[in-house]
Amino acid sequence: MRVTGLTNRQIAARLHVTLSTVRTHLSWAFGRLGVHSRGEAVLLLACDEKLRRDVPTALDRSAAPARPQDR
Repeated sequence: MRVTGLTNRQIAARLHVTLSTVRTHLSWAFGRLGVHSRGEAVLLLACDEKLRRDVPTALDRSAAPARPQDR
């Protein structure tokens, strides 16, 4: 997994979704990880080898086309 450090606005533009959608998904992810920020998420992933292995797999399974024409 490559970390690029994008802002919420950059993520929204890249995925062709609204800023609100990005915030909602980040909030959901932080809740699932039990953290409150990107920094806490990074620390958790850096310290937990099993979680580091599982996150990319979970992301691959949940990936949906970003644009309607890709569906």
